[in-house]
Amino acid sequence: MPVALYDHCAAEYAPNRVFLAASDGQWTVDLNGEEIEWTRLPFMATGRIGAACGAVAAPDGQVQLMVAGGWDGMALSSVEIYDSSLGAWRPGPELPLPLYEMTYTPMQQGAESLVLLGGINDDHDKPYRDEIFGFDPDSQSWFQFSERLSDPKRSAAAVIVGQEYCQSG
Repeated sequence: MPVALYDHCAAEYAPNRVFLAASDGQWTVDLNGEEIEWTRLPFMATGRIGAACGAVAAPDGQVQLMVAGGWDGMALSSVEIYDSSLGAWRPGPELPLPLYEMTYTPMQQGAESLVLLGGINDDHDKPYRDEIFGFDPDSQSWFQFSERLSDPKRSAAAVIVGQEYCQSG
């Protein structure tokens, strides 16, 4: 790894290609062949740790690299999307509330959508959140699932062969 990343997020966005984001840089990694190829992306407008990453579909079907929420001295609701055609980051649809350290997983295999589970925000009465949010690639907006986490301090999620599994508590 060219630099050490602290509290980063990572997501596969194509076969053998991974995207990593942290406050000190964003990278894509090509794991094909004998050599591992690192490509540094431009910095996001807001450096952040504890964010969620994902590869989501754009309305035109292209893959977008998304970084949602995180911490930059306070919980963030901002979202940034990497536009590979411009080689730059642009603002994305804000999260419904500021969150960091949330569990995240793709909603489908590959670049389709993203699910965020729980997380922490700056609400001192309820810092650990039990909400579950999804990103709708058609409307390019966030929605809230009716289900809630039973124990928001302990959650995990994974997609295994196209089936989603979530665990809380």
